[in-house]
Amino acid sequence: MKSCPRCTYPLEEITHKEVELDHCRRCGGTFLEPEGGSEVFGPFVDPAVWADSEIATDLGRWQLNCPTDGSALKVYRVEYGEDSVEVDLCPKCRGIWLDADEGVTLRDIVMDAGQDETTGLSVKDVRSGPVGYIFQLISQFPLEVWNPIHHRPRATIALIGVMVGVLMIQFAGGFGSFTDQFSLVPSQILSGRSLWTLLSSIFLHAGILHLVGNAYFLYVFGDNVEDYLGGRVYLALFFASGLAGGVLQVATQGDPQISIIGASGAVAGVMAAYLVIFPRVKIYQMFRIIRFRIRVAWFLLFWIGWNIVGAIIGGGDVAWMAHIGGFLGGALFAYPFRVRPLHRVLSGT
Repeated sequence: MKSCPRCTYPLEEITHKEVELDHCRRCGGTFLEPEGGSEVFGPFVDPAVWADSEIATDLGRWQLNCPTDGSALKVYRVEYGEDSVEVDLCPKCRGIWLDADEGVTLRDIVMDAGQDETTGLSVKDVRSGPVGYIFQLISQFPLEVWNPIHHRPRATIALIGVMVGVLMIQFAGGFGSFTDQFSLVPSQILSGRSLWTLLSSIFLHAGILHLVGNAYFLYVFGDNVEDYLGGRVYLALFFASGLAGGVLQVATQGDPQISIIGASGAVAGVMAAYLVIFPRVKIYQMFRIIRFRIRVAWFLLFWIGWNIVGAIIGGGDVAWMAHIGGFLGGALFAYPFRVRPLHRVLSGT
């Protein structure tokens, strides 16, 4: 049996997020294989991301032994701003030992440092250059500064693919009977009919621009949320948020005969989940011709506030309450999955 390198207590093999962990119930430390840190906390914890960067310092101290192969663990100090943490890496198996709260601390430090261009963590690409500026000047859409993913976002791509396919069917039918059949009509729901349209209406759109807006926001925010939650939980989040948005829109819409279509409520839920899981990430945003960086938390809080104002004022043929309902539903869904110290997650506290 493996022993804790910190307190020598027997390590317990635990499966968390489909990853095998060696966890110490006494001191709360955990040993993760090379890919384990990325699976549990996201790519920010991966030594390949930060070990050779300027935020990491090799302290040249060897204090603990690897519970897998017995090699002396190498100590690194990772620091940015006023925050720092010391973590232990195995030079042989590349595993990482994290004391009780170190996983979250390391994640936050690397995440914050990656939003700063001077640290060299974030790769300069089209988003940070003139191409990104021109794109945002035309579209006014946000762009992430730096939030890497570990897996290809297959579920997100599949959802967008279904939306594109459905829109093609809508165009082929001239937005007639097919769109009418699968649209969400509040009067029908309130009378207990066509309840399935609460979900089918998510994949319908009023045109190309409507689809492009929803697909863009779904991809920008959804790839990271899917990467963290996993495909199945992510899909549950998407549909639960869409359902919450549809229910709130049905319950509050003035004219129950007006049909509702679009993935906005579901996408709003994904955005809320992003806020819960990645509140420290920054995005590029435009104000007319001025480009600036802002924490995604402020951007999304402004976005939901704008929707609340829109719901109060009304007008614009926008399902404001679907956005609000989806956002609230997504936040509530994602909250139990928020990033917490691993020893608390594993102990259920």
